Amino acid sequence: MKDSEEKMKDPEDITMDRRLEGQYSEVSSQRAASLVLKCLGCIDSTPTIDSVITELELLQTFDTAYRASRTSNVKHMRSDR
Repeated sequence: MKDSEEKMKDPEDITMDRRLEGQYSEVSSQRAASLVLKCLGCIDSTPTIDSVITELELLQTFDTAYRASRTSNVKHMRSDR
């Protein structure tokens, strides 16, 4: 149990569910993992619900743009053929 607790301290070490691969950028995945760790941390340092909502909205906006750019890149690559 100790090893898994240590791994969870660093968002970069958290493995994402393979079913979600490619749907979210690495940056926002790490930020979401970091937010989860903050929420699960010491009660005195947990973020307010307002800051959690703000962060999640920011991540949602970022990933919407990320997915749109990936879609346009795929379309662009197909049109080059």
